[in-house]
Amino acid sequence: MGNNVHAALKDFLSIGPESRTPNIAKEFLLKNWASSHLGFKDSEDEKHWFNKASRQVEAFALSPYATGNPLMLESPVETLVSPGVMLYGRVDRVDQEPDGRIHIIDYKTGKEPSHVIWTQLQLQSLILSVVLPASIRSVSFLYLHGCHLCSREVSTADLAETRWEFLGIANKIRRERRYPPRPGVWCEGCDFVSLCSATAVKATPLIPTGQLR
Repeated sequence: MGNNVHAALKDFLSIGPESRTPNIAKEFLLKNWASSHLGFKDSEDEKHWFNKASRQVEAFALSPYATGNPLMLESPVETLVSPGVMLYGRVDRVDQEPDGRIHIIDYKTGKEPSHVIWTQLQLQSLILSVVLPASIRSVSFLYLHGCHLCSREVSTADLAETRWEFLGIANKIRRERRYPPRPGVWCEGCDFVSLCSATAVKATPLIPTGQLR
């Protein structure tokens, strides 16, 4: 669902503002959905998620965020943070504000959390502060269910702090020599469970025996 919503909004914002109507937004969603509709349990499950996606793109088309001409849409970005340390990412949307500064927007198709974690947008702002000539003004998560924008300002000090935190993590990864398993809910989808040294993972069947064929 998320991939198709993102693709539909990219197509929608790539046409002239005068043509951006809710019906056009839903047409773009239908086009992208037809080319990629894998990952659903059955037709009813797919219908449920398509209807949810349709409501989100329609609400977006009627919101103030459907205007303007974004500088970047669904764009891969990268920069050299320090010798030997590259930072890669993909930005959903980058707007240039009237004052020339940059506003980074990330779309979220899920529910708005009670506590916002800004790490993703902090790293994106670090990349774009190097890639783009204009300064970063703010970053935002746009929660498409209800089209609520959650924003924060970005200062030069914020960028410097993000850079040092990122380099600290990179150095820790470089020094790491042991990778002990950390079992959790994500183990269910892991391709390497049979090779894992974690006893708890191997002792728990990932597929109920009644469902084995």
